[in-house]
Amino acid sequence: MLLRVGFDMGKNFSAMEEFRISAGLPTIQFLLEHGARILLLNHNGRPEGKVVPELSNAAIGKRLNELLGQDIPLLPLDTSSFDMPLAILENLRFDSREKTNDYTFAKELARLGDIYVNDAFSNAHRADASQVALPSLLPHFAGLRLKQELNVLIQARDYPLQPLLIIIGGAKVETKIKIITNFWDKAQSIILGGILANTILHAQGIAIGKSLIEPEYLPQLKDISITDTRLHLPVDVRVATDLEGTSGVRVAPVGKLSDQEIILDIGPDTEILFDNVIKSARMILWNGPMGKYEIQAFSHGTYHVLASLLQASAQVIVGGGETVEFLESQQVLDKFFFVSTGGGAMLSFLAGEPMPALEALQ
Repeated sequence: MLLRVGFDMGKNFSAMEEFRISAGLPTIQFLLEHGARILLLNHNGRPEGKVVPELSNAAIGKRLNELLGQDIPLLPLDTSSFDMPLAILENLRFDSREKTNDYTFAKELARLGDIYVNDAFSNAHRADASQVALPSLLPHFAGLRLKQELNVLIQARDYPLQPLLIIIGGAKVETKIKIITNFWDKAQSIILGGILANTILHAQGIAIGKSLIEPEYLPQLKDISITDTRLHLPVDVRVATDLEGTSGVRVAPVGKLSDQEIILDIGPDTEILFDNVIKSARMILWNGPMGKYEIQAFSHGTYHVLASLLQASAQVIVGGGETVEFLESQQVLDKFFFVSTGGGAMLSFLAGEPMPALEALQ
């Protein structure tokens, strides 16, 4: 059996990758308990079709060994067969054909198993050979975690509890714009922070000093009505003249920044505003911090939103690498209704974008 997993750790394990591995264990254990011989398929990082030793799947196999208590051999990509209960194939992206959805590469993988299971929701928005071409060659199924992700996110996207609140922070404006568009008529409230909020404010002609924005999206954001009662942007912000806050931090009303100041967190009045919005919601989708939370001086807004969410009576669904890492650092991952293993995949799914790996399973 070929089991596609989404344990993309890069060169070092992060809290998000530890979470993804833990979330994938039930499917592995279920298949082992039912007598399957499993070959794990996984990509790691962006080696661009070359063998990069520090992006080997060896570390992932070692971590699974620690969690499952059994030997998990690492097999080379040119393996022609395997005969052990559980093994992991080397990084699929060491072969450039993985990223091009190459049918020949998929046929080579298909010879290693008789059934295909995809449990890699975090990569479901990518059209890779191991997720799109491969399931066309074998009987194919969704893994337990993938099914759970879909059950929760389909309800949130298509049948949300009302009032629905969307909280979006961080960077990566492109997909987050599509979230706003897709949920504009579904959500009672939308809270925005981070670079997306900066970019909208700048597009509306509001002074934001030297704050980080994504200028290529300014034309799309000029038509957003910032006076719409559903949209909640920062009314005050914590600013500094450098990204570390070494020159001092002050709270400023939005639009009252000097040319040299940078928005790095939401301010106390905004925290109260957002808190009141959170209290009224029955379902909340949260992706992205409110500021540069890694620096203590700019973490207060994200901590305040977290505290409000922990006290909320709503179903809270969380996603995104930065958000998961923040929650893990506070040891509160298990306090929420659902935490998605997807960052970009969750946003793409909720935005209604194509999901090639899911289409291949259908």
